[in-house]
Amino acid sequence: MIVMMNVKKTVTGWIFILMIVFPAYSQSCQGFYKNSRCYVKDAKGFKPYGQSKSAAIEINKLYKFQVVLYGQKDFIFSLCTEPGFSPLHFKLTDSKTNEVIYDNEQDDYNQYVGFSMDKMTTVNVEVEIIMEAGDNQDPQKARVCLGVQIFWRHIPKLGFD
Repeated sequence: MIVMMNVKKTVTGWIFILMIVFPAYSQSCQGFYKNSRCYVKDAKGFKPYGQSKSAAIEINKLYKFQVVLYGQKDFIFSLCTEPGFSPLHFKLTDSKTNEVIYDNEQDDYNQYVGFSMDKMTTVNVEVEIIMEAGDNQDPQKARVCLGVQIFWRHIPKLGFD
């Protein structure tokens, strides 16, 4: 009976230790878009948009997701990664027409852009970290955190009253 209780305590102890240790070794990018590197100092009057995202991604692999942008609003997209991982290529396209809204490849891989939307549009966001990978690259070292911070505000009234 005493031996059985000692075995249970030992097994429970090991399970507890493993529950603590393994998450410490995994890469959690949850909330990475809130990182100071994703912050835009010119975003005064803008609010964080609820469709901002973070993810762990692999280098040289294209990732896509969709965002609904409502009309009559200004938006700022700011993308960030961990230090030393660049260039970061991102493209925004209209999901219905495939019209390119913005492609940072023509803008020296700038990591943020601001624009206005007249009407509600579903936008495809495509993101890829473009880097030369060394031979026999460790897959763990080829993964990085990516943050896509989106800010919004109502389009201010322009002109005379």
